[in-house]
Amino acid sequence: MLLENLIKPTEKLTDTAQCIPVHLALRNPKRMDDMGFYRSTYKDDMVYRLVREQLLFGYRFHRHLTSVSKRLNALQQIINGLEVPPMYDFIFKNPFHISSSAVRRELGLENLYPVLGSLDNCSVVIKEKSKYPQNILTSVDKLNRERLCMQRMIRYWESLGYDGFIYTNNIEDVGAFSYVVFRPNQVIRLDRPPEYLKNPLYPSISNQKELDAIQTYTLSKMEPRLITKAEAKRMEMWHLEANRFHERYG
Repeated sequence: MLLENLIKPTEKLTDTAQCIPVHLALRNPKRMDDMGFYRSTYKDDMVYRLVREQLLFGYRFHRHLTSVSKRLNALQQIINGLEVPPMYDFIFKNPFHISSSAVRRELGLENLYPVLGSLDNCSVVIKEKSKYPQNILTSVDKLNRERLCMQRMIRYWESLGYDGFIYTNNIEDVGAFSYVVFRPNQVIRLDRPPEYLKNPLYPSISNQKELDAIQTYTLSKMEPRLITKAEAKRMEMWHLEANRFHERYG
């Protein structure tokens, strides 16, 4: 599975099923929980991991509470007081507040996602959604921005030394591992010549320096902030859903 969408589950794009042997070039995948990502999102998981230390501190402070209602109230208080690090806003908020040209340029510095810039290189799916070109271009711009979010998130995990995700299935094929790779070149088809070697896995050194400069400059203009009510509500629902999921399948 390749990281493509922020919220929606991976869609089946064809009616034909084919088993293709592949090798996954994974050296250090990040271990995740099988949360059933059809109910959750990478955004929720990322903010949870970025504020995890704050949550743990709050839990230790309220560990003496025994009743469920008191624990729930304490959870709400902890979450409402969370401080969101700038990295979260850089990854998931900032791409929707910069110019379209800046989004396309940053996407073009990487090898992760193709840059959509006109009706000519839009996917058929997007073209079929609307008969009006302006609406199509709006969809293209939104998709570029969503891809930039994913690109920044991938680069964040890579900066920590990870090259994908791994989790143990709790529902389908219970006990087996599932993998998510960050870069298309990591999926090596064994039924074809190794053409993946023709394309670089990572961007050039000059491009990487420019991407790092964009991140450093943008983060220097940002400050930690308190979690919003909407984010706090989603965090609370995510946390409770996680507990229910693990009580049922863990």
